[in-house]
Amino acid sequence: MKMSIFKVMFCCLAAGLLCFSDTYSLDLSLDKPDGIYHDNDMVQVSMDFRVNGKAGSAPVEVKIFQVDGSSETINLPAGKNEFSAPLRCGALRFVVSALGSDGKVLESEVKGKKVPVTSSIGVIADPDKCAPYFKEPEDFQQFWDNAMAELAKVPVKAERKETDAPSQQKGKFNFWDVKVDCAGGMPVSGYLSMPVNAVPKSLPVVVIFQSAGVGNSWKSVVPGAICFSINAHGIENGRPPAFYQELQRTTYKNYWWIGAEDRNKFYFRGMFLRVKRALDYVKTLPEYDGSNLIVCGGSQGGAQALAAAALDSDVKVACAMVPGMCDLGGIVGGRLSGWPRLIRMKDGKLLNKAVANTLQYYEMAFFAKRVKAEVFFTVGLVDNTCCPTSVYAVYNSIPGKKHIEVFPNGGHLYSLQPKAYVELLQKIVGHAKAE
Repeated sequence: MKMSIFKVMFCCLAAGLLCFSDTYSLDLSLDKPDGIYHDNDMVQVSMDFRVNGKAGSAPVEVKIFQVDGSSETINLPAGKNEFSAPLRCGALRFVVSALGSDGKVLESEVKGKKVPVTSSIGVIADPDKCAPYFKEPEDFQQFWDNAMAELAKVPVKAERKETDAPSQQKGKFNFWDVKVDCAGGMPVSGYLSMPVNAVPKSLPVVVIFQSAGVGNSWKSVVPGAICFSINAHGIENGRPPAFYQELQRTTYKNYWWIGAEDRNKFYFRGMFLRVKRALDYVKTLPEYDGSNLIVCGGSQGGAQALAAAALDSDVKVACAMVPGMCDLGGIVGGRLSGWPRLIRMKDGKLLNKAVANTLQYYEMAFFAKRVKAEVFFTVGLVDNTCCPTSVYAVYNSIPGKKHIEVFPNGGHLYSLQPKAYVELLQKIVGHAKAE
């Protein structure tokens, strides 16, 4: 009996030790908080390492990524709480990890899960000088004029079917599953939402474009506005997750490569036709106020938003959060391209010239030149998918009123958080209605 009690006490003690294990945090900051520097500046990074919320000390591993994707690693001893690096290549990304006595990256428990004690921060030099590597093809405008002429031959015919509203929106918004005829082989497919009892000519319209992947359209709402959220592929809505998972494994596997060697067969041509047709459709809605047409998206959706604003001069405000398809030829110029990075290089030589030729007609910088809307951008300086130099190359190409929010600690997903997305949309709707 005594042995049993001893065992129980030992187990409780062990459990207590596990419950009260140390927690760690590591935060990084810059001598220039916005992350904006000049070429040849020395960047100073400060590290704040904490144990159980109190200042602590640990050796760290620092990985420094250059603008071309190459990297180097340095190790700093415990007690070192800052380091410097020269900025000579346009942009730098720092990934810092705290190490334990065994030389391995420390882990800390966050919401019941063990996560590495790692933090990232980035910087960019002279972002106003970023420009796309590609030169605009002489027939760029003609290519897209031809595409729009093809689209115009298809009447704007829609099938609209009422669908259930999410529980929190019942009684506030009506929802419809909408299909709109389009050129290119697939219809526009999305969910339309509208405030209950909306009257004619009373509401702005927000069209939301989705990021990369294959999935159901979002049942989105924007207070005080009509919202049309379309999926990128024109596929059915409302099917079980397995349906979309199967499409991603089969028909749409690596869809960004489909037709990449032919500008007329490239997958994104059909996608951009659907982008324009979505705008054609919402402008037919009786409740649309006739002047406040807003487009928004992140990553691939950001590229669609920019294409929408370029292809339709009625767009008043566009939001492109960490947009993809920017500086698609950047890798040829010795820096990372933006997603989807289809160009292949070896020993400094271009391996797939036909793909590079196609991409010139889908470079967002050339669409940006044609945008008349006011544009809101976001950029993450540790974004390794839509890298900051690529985003700025397109931002700098916008000729009119524009804004960019910079996140030195922001990776790709950071700027796509639903809460931030909704708040930004609400801000844009309010801005549009105030104009």
